[in-house]
Amino acid sequence: MEMLQTKWIEWRMMIKHVDEGVRKKETDEFHSALKELKMLVTKFTERSGIKTTGRRDAKNDAKDNRSALEIGLCEEVCEACLDFTRGIIERAFDDLKVDDNRLKSSLKGLNDFVDELHEKNVATLKHTLCVDKPLPTNKWKNREIIRKEVEDRLKQEKEEFVNDVSMEDTEEIAPPAHQARGPGGHGGRGGLMDAIAGRGRGKKPGRSAQGGRGGLMDAIAGRGRGGKPGRSAQGGRGGLMDAIAGRGR
Repeated sequence: MEMLQTKWIEWRMMIKHVDEGVRKKETDEFHSALKELKMLVTKFTERSGIKTTGRRDAKNDAKDNRSALEIGLCEEVCEACLDFTRGIIERAFDDLKVDDNRLKSSLKGLNDFVDELHEKNVATLKHTLCVDKPLPTNKWKNREIIRKEVEDRLKQEKEEFVNDVSMEDTEEIAPPAHQARGPGGHGGRGGLMDAIAGRGRGKKPGRSAQGGRGGLMDAIAGRGRGGKPGRSAQGGRGGLMDAIAGRGR
């Protein structure tokens, strides 16, 4: 019952407006839930000795052999059932304004059944077992508690969603880590080293593409190329050495 109550309350908080489709959907679910709930209550009623078929007559009831613990559990079921049916009445007839006589009949029949079972529980505890009603073994949640929990959870989920969206927007604005290191992008070389390397590229761009020598070394080598350009093509001697040799010529 708690699970259904939670589902219905979440649904009501999500929908924008009520139309005939909403009324039909919820009414059909009410009928289905009441049918299953009556089957559950019938099992508890049979355990109490109450005759569930034919004309109702307490004289025809069997002896109630239940323990105080079982009767206490049965009382919790009765209380939860009444809260459940009151929730359906409020939603169906006060909020949705449905006109469904079959639903009214099902609700009345189930509530009468529960009331009778409750009276049997009280009588057995008081006159047969001569004990007080046991304390609840598990505190069940009525629809007001469930509604509050659903409201708090949906509010928290909304706040978390807003925070996630804000973080995604921030990540889109910030540059990727590899771009922040510099235009080189070659794992650890960029920024200052690229700037130094760039000093020699205007002098002799061909050298930087030959592999192994470029950048600053090209810039140093370029200082001697104006002296005797032929030496640099002879292999092994050129660049700075040509520049030194050219001073004496």
